[in-house]
Parts: sequence; structure tokens; C-alpha cells
Amino acid sequence: MKHSETDPLEKFARSLKEHLGLDLSLKSQKKFKLYLEELLSWNKRINLISRKKDKPEDVYRHFLDSLLIFKAVKIPESAKILDLGSGAGFPAIPMKILREDLKITMVESIRKKVLFLKKMIELLELKDTTVFQDRTEKLQSRSELTESFDFVTAKAFGKLKQTIYAAYPFLKQRGVLVAYKGSAYRSEIIEFLREPKDLRLQIKDIKFLEIPEYEIERFLVLIEKTS
Repeated sequence: MKHSETDPLEKFARSLKEHLGLDLSLKSQKKFKLYLEELLSWNKRINLISRKKDKPEDVYRHFLDSLLIFKAVKIPESAKILDLGSGAGFPAIPMKILREDLKITMVESIRKKVLFLKKMIELLELKDTTVFQDRTEKLQSRSELTESFDFVTAKAFGKLKQTIYAAYPFLKQRGVLVAYKGSAYRSEIIEFLREPKDLRLQIKDIKFLEIPEYEIERFLVLIEKTS
């Protein structure tokens, strides 16, 4: 299949290679294209992404933003990942498309979005991928989930304090929370640190990543659960 120079998928693949050092296989290209088409179709009926920014290039921007995690942290083979507030599937589904070995669990409280996520799991044939329709605080009582995950991701979950408290029970010892943040992350860290708490945590790293052609400027805050 030939693509023009302005083809959104081709631009996405180029940026992925140039900025993140990641190659897009033909199989992954087909899955990202199907994911995009389904997302835009469902977005006409339910609010998955802003309808003011629902062109293909806008969706590929979400995909790239999701995949910044692979530049920020080394994720071992077959790592178990919990994604909080998955919404349209970011960052979990782009991560899974690119890394089929990952074991992904998504959490989303809104039924219509859960139906979308389940449809994507089916259409994209995503193995070892599940979704729970629930609030995170209710899932904390499930022993098969607590202290079970190598990574917890949160792209649009809420303020950092809220995200840390939600993620903490699910992380293994030495597990890492990866919180996607904008420039306000500093004030959110200060807000969290000012509050008395009994959590064994340390800020492992803060990565700033950018992809100029997509106007992406992102801070990834990495917080490790210590012994």
C-alpha cells in the first residue's frame, strides 16, 4: 500500500522512529489504523476525545503521547501493567499494540467507555488484556489485583495526589507509577509532599519529552514503591 507524504499514519510512524526509536511493523500499522477508525466512529456517539480535535492527526497525537513511556522507562518483557481511568484506551492500548508481550489491565468507571474498550480488545485481538468497569477504590479489595503490578499508568486520571493514593495498593514492591503530567506537575508534587502520609514511596525520576511536530510537551513523573 502506497502512502503520500502527508499520510497521517506515515507521519506517525516517522515520528515514532525519530523521537522514540520505535519501529512500526505492518501488523502494528494495521492495528493502529483500525483503532483510529473505530475511535472516530464511536466518538460521534460517546465522548472519547474532544470533537474539536478528532481528525486522524489528532488521534495519532494521542497515540504518540501514550507511547512516550517507552522512552522514559525500561519495561521488562511480560510486565504487568494497570492503567487507571483508561477512557479511550490511552496509554494502555497503544502500548499493547506495540508490545504484545505486556499484560494489561484497564480500569474505567463509565460503562459506555468500557464497552468501547472491550470492543477494541476483541477487534485488535489483544491477548492478556482485560478491563474492569469500576472505581479504583472498589478494586482495592480484590486480592488478585493488590500488590500485583510492575507498573501503574495514569494519563488523565486526576491530580498527582489522587493518582498516587489510587495506584499505591496495586503496585508490587519496587513497582513504578508512571503519571503523565503537564507543566503543573511541580505544584502537584508539592501539594502531595505537604500532606502527612504513611506510604513507602520515592520519586524515581521526572522525564521531560517533546515531539514538536505534534506539539507534544509532556512530563512523566516516575514514583517507585519502596520496601
